[in-house]
Amino acid sequence: MRTSVAVRNANLQQDGDRLNDGFLRLYDGTIPLDPDTALGANTLLVEFALGNPAMGVVSGGSRPFSPFASANGLANGTPTFGRFFQSDGTTAEEDMTVGTELILADPVVVLGNPVAVPTISWTQAVGT
Repeated sequence: MRTSVAVRNANLQQDGDRLNDGFLRLYDGTIPLDPDTALGANTLLVEFALGNPAMGVVSGGSRPFSPFASANGLANGTPTFGRFFQSDGTTAEEDMTVGTELILADPVVVLGNPVAVPTISWTQAVGT
């Protein structure tokens, strides 16, 4: 299936709207199969609060995140993935891999130390 830019933009608009006032949490360990899969022995390393709106204007099948504040490390470790949650803090929306989709300035999180906001690549591919 191949989708038009207009359809991809509409999908990204809906995705972003569901993340308003949501959270991005970075974890260590094995990345679950999908966001519906419960976390295993993963440790929550840092939690970022997303704004409202969580994302900026959609264009060309991509949507940037609105600026959000850095956060302090909740545990020591090296994050392997991030999971986006709706504002209820329990409804998972998306998992992204650290190092490819989520880029951190410093790949190690230290308890109590500030963690800079990651660079995030949020683009919907043509075939989705």
